[in-house]
Amino acid sequence: ACDDSSYINKDGKEVLKNYYLNPRDPLDGGNHNHKAFSVLAYSDTVWVGTAKGINRGLLGENGCINWEHFSFPEDEISGNFVVGLARQFWNNKNIIWAVTMNAEDRREERGLSYTTNDGLSWDTALLGERVYNITAQDSLVFAATANGLWKTEDGINWARYKPAQQHIPYSTDEVLANEVYSVAFDTSDNSIWIGTGDGVAHS
Repeated sequence: ACDDSSYINKDGKEVLKNYYLNPRDPLDGGNHNHKAFSVLAYSDTVWVGTAKGINRGLLGENGCINWEHFSFPEDEISGNFVVGLARQFWNNKNIIWAVTMNAEDRREERGLSYTTNDGLSWDTALLGERVYNITAQDSLVFAATANGLWKTEDGINWARYKPAQQHIPYSTDEVLANEVYSVAFDTSDNSIWIGTGDGVAHS
């Protein structure tokens, strides 16, 4: 898309040929890929999760972006509705994690999809889980789901935490809801924050 021949002058602006942003439904002339639900940006790269898959953009000269699109089933992500993205940088490897939910195809599944080679190939994890949020820090990846908080160090083997519970000196009788909507890793003290229907918990 950064090639000069890909653009035309429209109302004094250079725009992509045959490209009109239209986030309406396809039956109404629109495109689900124009409905963005998650964004991740670093250096010269931007990832955008939409209702029609995952887009990777590489920034070129003059503000242009070269886009590549990944979707189910062609690229083997679990589903096309992408509501969360996270970047893991570990052992000089860049791993992109996506919360990929089922969209329109009956074969799609809820879960996670991840790539270790900038989208050349994709793997999946936690299939069947309703994932709300994902974050990564060094070797650790945390997924907030309807069934609790999950952790992995290799993307293959996952362990689920028990529901959060108040501890002494506060109380030992209040157990927070198991459903975890958000998770954050605090690098200042290597602790975890989670958001639940009963409030925020810190460990």
